[in-house]
Order: sequence, then C-alpha cells, then structure tokens
Amino acid sequence: MRYLILPGVISGLLSAPLFANNIDFTCAGTCDQTVLCEVLSEQTTAEITVEVVNCDGERVEGGKLNSYMEYEFTPPEVNYNIVLSKEKQPTITISGQEINIPCKCKCPPIA
Repeated sequence: MRYLILPGVISGLLSAPLFANNIDFTCAGTCDQTVLCEVLSEQTTAEITVEVVNCDGERVEGGKLNSYMEYEFTPPEVNYNIVLSKEKQPTITISGQEINIPCKCKCPPIA
C-alpha cells in the first residue's frame, strides 16, 4: 500500500510549484543607484502592480509596469520590501536587503 501512495505524493509535490506561481519576477540594482524590477514571463501589464512597502507594511511608492514590463524606483532610506500583485492579490515579495546596488565606482562612465 505504501508503494502506491508514495508516487502520488511525489508527483503532487513536484507539480505544486508549477501552479503556485507562474510569474518570473526579478529586481536588481542599477548603476543609476535605482532598483529595476521586471517581469520576465508572459503577462499583461494591466493586471500587475508593484508596491514598495516599509517594514510596517506601509506603502512608500508603487505603480504599474511600463510597456517593457519594468518598474524602476529609487530605493528608500528605510528597510523595504517589493510586492508584486496580480489582480490586486499579493503574489511575490522580494526583500530590499536581497538587492545589491553597485557602487558608482564599478560602473562604466557615461559617455
């Protein structure tokens, strides 16, 4: 009996992440000292919003993605999280502490 249940459990665990989140969302620091977030998967911009919130969950700024599926902002002085929402439901949260903004000294000069 145990052998029949185990393949079903494994199959369910492997397929669960596919249904949990189908948005490929990433954020990275830029040489302009901003944070650029982008959706890399096929989505419509109308149903996706991005919010920057402080540790208390209060909105610092936010808005919709541009036509390139990007959202860029100047990081706040306080600890923050970036929350991507699809159809007004929070879907992905990225901690600002995970984002490395490169030193201007490591960036190529602007011509």
